[in-house]
Amino acid sequence: MEVVPYLLALASFVGFIGFARVGLGVASISSLIMIGLAVRDLSSVENYFLLILGVSSLAVFVYSMAYTKDKLQSALLPLFVLSMYGVLVSENILLFVFSWELMTLLSYLFIRDRDVGAKYFITMHIFTTIPLLLLIALAPTLSLSSLRGNLPFLLVMIAAMAKSGIVPLHFWVAETYDSAPSNVSSLFAGAMEKVALFALVKAYLTFNPSRELGLVVAILGALSLTIGTLFALKQKNAKRLLAYHSIGQMGYMWLGIGIGIYLIPSKVGYLALAAGLFHALNHSLFKGSLFLTAGAFEYSKGTVDLDKLGGLFKAMPYTGTFALLSSLAISGVPPFNGFLSKLLLYEAGYSSGDPVLQLATAFAFFISAATLASFIKFYSSAFLGGESEGSEVPVSMVVGQGIPSILCLLLGLFPLTPGVNPYSYFSSPMFLLMLAVLAVGVLVAVPFNGVEAKPWNCGATGFPEERFRLKASSYYHQYEEKIGALYSLSSYLRKAGSALVDAMASAYWWISKYFEEYIDEAIIMPVVRFLTSLTIVLRDFSVTMEVTMVLSMIILAGVIVLLVGW
Repeated sequence: MEVVPYLLALASFVGFIGFARVGLGVASISSLIMIGLAVRDLSSVENYFLLILGVSSLAVFVYSMAYTKDKLQSALLPLFVLSMYGVLVSENILLFVFSWELMTLLSYLFIRDRDVGAKYFITMHIFTTIPLLLLIALAPTLSLSSLRGNLPFLLVMIAAMAKSGIVPLHFWVAETYDSAPSNVSSLFAGAMEKVALFALVKAYLTFNPSRELGLVVAILGALSLTIGTLFALKQKNAKRLLAYHSIGQMGYMWLGIGIGIYLIPSKVGYLALAAGLFHALNHSLFKGSLFLTAGAFEYSKGTVDLDKLGGLFKAMPYTGTFALLSSLAISGVPPFNGFLSKLLLYEAGYSSGDPVLQLATAFAFFISAATLASFIKFYSSAFLGGESEGSEVPVSMVVGQGIPSILCLLLGLFPLTPGVNPYSYFSSPMFLLMLAVLAVGVLVAVPFNGVEAKPWNCGATGFPEERFRLKASSYYHQYEEKIGALYSLSSYLRKAGSALVDAMASAYWWISKYFEEYIDEAIIMPVVRFLTSLTIVLRDFSVTMEVTMVLSMIILAGVIVLLVGW
C-alpha cells in the first residue's frame, strides 16, 4: 500500500492544528480579522495566512490519497506547499525571493500542456522575477524591513498582481488552471493566490507606502472582480469557469485591502482591510472545494465539460451536497461565510465617503448577483436534470471536498468576529431561525399531498426525462448579446496579448539558445572541463577536497579576470 499520501495528509493535519492553535492562542480569530490583525502585530498576519495554507493543503492532501496516481506529482506536491510556507515565514529578502521562485518553478511543473506552461513560466519571469530582483537591488540590507517607500511597494504589487491574476495580468489564469490537475488547481486558487495577497499586505505593513496607492489597489480590484466574473458567465468548462471566478474573487480582496490602505487609520479603513482578509480565508475554502468538485467530475465522468454532465446528484450525492454548500458560499448567500465578508466590504465601501470607492463597491454588489447566476448555471447543469450514469468518488476525495465546504457554513454561522458587530446588522443564527419558521409555515399552509407531477414536455412524444435540462452553453445568451462589445474587445486584446507573449517567448528562447551555443560552449564548458580534469589530477596526489575546491575557485577567478581584461 502507498503510504506517502497518508503521511502527507497527517503532516498537513498536524501543521493545520499547530497554526490554528497559534492563531487562536496568540490572538483569537476575531483579532486576526480585525484591527489588531494587520497593523499592530505582523506575526498575526503571517499566522493568519499560515492558517489559510494549512487548511487548503490539508483538504488537498486528503483528497489526493485517491485522486493522484502520478508518483512524480505526489513527490512535488509537498515541495510546492513547502515553498509557499517559505514565502510566508521569510524575513530575509533573499530567502523570500528564493521561496517565491521555487513556488513558481514547482507550480510550472504541474502544468500538463507545454505551450500553456511556457506562457505561464515566461509571464512569471517578466512580471514577478524581474520586480523581485529589482527589490533585492534596492535593499540596503538583507532584511525586508530595511526597505521603505512607494517604489518597493509597487514592485511587490506588480509581482502580486501577476501571481494572483489581477487584471490586466490575468491572461494566464484560465488556461493554466484548466491544464493543471484539479487538486493542484485547488492549491493554486486556495493557497498560491493567497500567498501573493500576503506579499501585498506585508509590503504595505513593512514599506509604509503613500495612502494614495490604496486607490490604485482598489481600482485594480474593482476591474478584476467585474471582468473576471463576467467572463466566467460564458464558460461551459467547469475549471475555466472556476478560474475566471478566481480572478473575480481576488478582485474583492484587492478592493477591500485597497480601501483599507487608503482610509486607515479610520475605522472604515480597518473594516475594509478586515473584509478583504476575511474574504481571503473564505475564498480559500469555497474555491478550493469547488476545484476538488471539478476533479470529481474528471474522476467519475472523465470530463469537466458542463454540457456533457448533468443529473449527477443521484449518482454523486456527497459531492453534490458539498458543491452546493460551496456554490452558495461563493455566491454570497446567507448564512454562509462569503455573505459575511462581502457584507463587511459593502459597509466599508459605502461608508468611505469617496465617490470612486463607492462606485467600485456598487460594481462589487452587482457582480455578486452575476456570481450567483454563474453558479446556478454551474450547479444545475452538472447535478440537476434527470439522472446520469456515474458513481460517487472514493471516501478520501469526498472528505477532501467536505472539509472546506463545511467550514464555509460554520464560519458563516459562527464567524467569531465580535469586533465587527457594531458595523454589521446581520445575525446568522437569527437568519436560520427565521428561515426555519418560514419553512414550517409554508409546510403548514401548503401541505404535501404525496402526488408527484411529471414535467411538461411541450407535447413532445418519446422525449426521455433525463434530457429535460438546460445545457451550460444555453444559459444567458441574451445577456451575452447585451455586453457583446466587452467580449469582442477582450477577444481583440487577448489576441494582441498572445502575440506579445509569443514574441517575448521567442526572444526568451533565442537568448537561451544563444547563451547555450556561444557563451556556454565557448567559455563556461571549457572551464568546467578543465576544473574536472584538475580535480582528477589532484586526487592522484591525495589532495583533500577542500584544497581542490579552493584551487579550483582560484583558477576560475583567474580565468574570469582574464576574460574581463580582454
